[in-house]
Amino acid sequence: MVWRILVIDDDVAICRSIKRILEADGYKVATAETGEKGLKMVDQSSYDLLLLDLRLGGIDGLEVLKQVKEKNPDQLVIMITGFANVASAVEAMKRGAYDYIQKPFSTDELKLAMQKAVETVALRKEVEELRQRQMEKNKFDKIIGSSQEIKKVLSLVRTFAQTDITVLIEGESGTGKELVAEYLHYLSPRYAQPFIALNCGAVAKNLIESELFGYEKGAFTGANRTGHIGFIQRSDGGTLFLDEVAELSEEAQVKFLRVLERGEFYRVGGTKLSRVDLRVIAASNSPLDVAMEEGRFRRDLYY
Repeated sequence: MVWRILVIDDDVAICRSIKRILEADGYKVATAETGEKGLKMVDQSSYDLLLLDLRLGGIDGLEVLKQVKEKNPDQLVIMITGFANVASAVEAMKRGAYDYIQKPFSTDELKLAMQKAVETVALRKEVEELRQRQMEKNKFDKIIGSSQEIKKVLSLVRTFAQTDITVLIEGESGTGKELVAEYLHYLSPRYAQPFIALNCGAVAKNLIESELFGYEKGAFTGANRTGHIGFIQRSDGGTLFLDEVAELSEEAQVKFLRVLERGEFYRVGGTKLSRVDLRVIAASNSPLDVAMEEGRFRRDLYY
């Protein structure tokens, strides 16, 4: 796993120095020179760790930390502070920062802080994965059966789980399509990543695109001040389950085809191309080929 790091510091030289040091160790590093820009980048992409300076032009590091933690309480943040601001760094840790490093810091000090963070996250993930796998095992006991049909379904699930191909599950409402999709995700290499489900039939046609792809600030009347992360971006690294996929609008189908083919999309009202790595599982309570023949579902998306 390549760690994604965001450095937020108004000192361009420090940003460049940290970027050079960490990228030499295999990290993927982005930088922001203001708190405002940093918050926007956090809203648009996910990062494993933030290196955040306490003193910034505009909003300061504590305010950035507050807003980041409000949106994602689990976000890992290491504060960067000068000698005179150690008390503020300690206050930041009380507010949820993981650690702090003090300027001027050496290459070894930076690498040690990173190593501690990586080890901590790895341990947290291991514990959480064990807990989740036990919970999932208990849940999936519900679909264990002795009929030939169930055995065939479970056999197919085990076969496809180790691949990354898109899967379509068809069956009447109430037959457990989402549970089967979750089981497939649980058995796949992506099991430790998010399983995100969206019922396309439960979302109004005029809102499906903004829910699926997300939207930028001011994209339409009522769009909030920070924009919105859609279901696709929330599924990054994991699995996106689209129930009642035939209910997607024609416009959404066109845009979603790009996600399947290239792993990229634009938010509603946005001009910046976003990339994702996800597995898609779709479901329908009626034969999708019929919807395709009736012109309600795109042929290229079906195939």
